[in-house]
Amino acid sequence: MKTSILIQNLKFSYSPQSPLILDIPSWHVEQGERLFLQGPSGCGKSSLLNLISGILPLTQGYLGVLGAQLDTLSGRQRDHFRAQRIGYVFQRFNLIPYLSALDNIRLACIFTDQQQDSKQVEDKACSLLISLGIEQSHWHKASHQLSVGQQQRVAIARAMIHQPQLLIVDEPTSSLDHQSRDAFMQLLLRQVESTPLTLLFVSHDHTLSSYFSRSQSMNEINDA
Repeated sequence: MKTSILIQNLKFSYSPQSPLILDIPSWHVEQGERLFLQGPSGCGKSSLLNLISGILPLTQGYLGVLGAQLDTLSGRQRDHFRAQRIGYVFQRFNLIPYLSALDNIRLACIFTDQQQDSKQVEDKACSLLISLGIEQSHWHKASHQLSVGQQQRVAIARAMIHQPQLLIVDEPTSSLDHQSRDAFMQLLLRQVESTPLTLLFVSHDHTLSSYFSRSQSMNEINDA
């Protein structure tokens, strides 16, 4: 089985004088796996995700993601790699508030090398919005006018538009009640169930582990 993420002897702090945030001797995620990673605030979850996605540079250890050794890439190379191969659903969604739902999704394709004309991109974006249950009357609204649930679904569509090989989802249910949380989880998993992508879902809410075939805590992998 191929691995999507492979870590060996990773150590990370924000400066040489700062305490270690991450100290991971060995950890891997297999290709196509749906993994739930749980841990409280401040345990290093976001730092780990930022390393895996190439937002932060790694200073010590080995980090392989989708066959690329990220610790050997420059910042520009990591940005390009992320745009091409990783989808990311952020905790606060990171939508551009004055852009419409459609334009937020289209924007994700600008940074990839995929040769698609505007009609192809729009057709894919519309298909995703339909499958995510967003009514057409909301497609052209500025994202700040959408409900939290609608913004979440737009964020999923934006992360999925370029058919990533790795989808990272960071604390997307922290502001939801139980009913909305469960509806979101079902919607997300329906989107990925027929795809070969790897899903890394991170949350402090351990009750979400029931949605995943494999669950780990940060304490199990991080010795810091």
